Amino acid sequence: MSDGLWNAATALEPYRQAKIVRHKALRINLDPAGALNDQDQSSFGSVDPNLITPVSDARGLEGGPHFVLSPETPDGRPTLGFEWCLLFHDDADGSTEADTGGFTVTVWSLISATFSADGLVAPQWASFEPLIGVEFQELYHTFDTNACALRFQIENFAGLAPDTSISIYLCEL
Repeated sequence: MSDGLWNAATALEPYRQAKIVRHKALRINLDPAGALNDQDQSSFGSVDPNLITPVSDARGLEGGPHFVLSPETPDGRPTLGFEWCLLFHDDADGSTEADTGGFTVTVWSLISATFSADGLVAPQWASFEPLIGVEFQELYHTFDTNACALRFQIENFAGLAPDTSISIYLCEL
C-alpha cells in the first residue's frame, strides 16, 4: 500500500515490489577509443559491436554483452521482451548530454551460434532498428525477444572523453 509518501528521510530508500527488483543498471562510457571513468562498467558504448576489437583491462575483456536476458522474469513468468531507458547521472565523472536531435540508440542481439567459448572467433551481432531522438527518462519496450544477450550502441552525444558516460536501465518483461 502506498500513500504517495516516502517512508525514509533519504532518496536511498529501498523500493521493492513483492521482494523483487526487476531493473538492472549499467553505466557505460561512449568514447569510441574506449575511455573509462572510475564508475563506468563498460566501454566502447558508441561502437558497432561487430567492429570492436576486444581489449582486456583491469575490469575484464571489453566488447561483451551489456545485458543477458533470462528465459523467465524474476517473478517466474516467461520473458517476452524488455524495456529500457537512459538516465542522466550527476557525479564527479559527469554524464554526457545528447547532441542536437537527441541520442541515436541501436540495440544489438548476439547471434549465439557464432559465439566461440575459446574466444578465437569474434561473435556476430544483429541490430534492431536504430531509434533516433532518444532523450533521458524516455521508456522504450519491445516484446520481440527473450533469452538473448544484448549490447547497446549510443551515438549522437555531445561529451568529450572521458566525460562520455551514460546509464542504461533495463527490465525484463
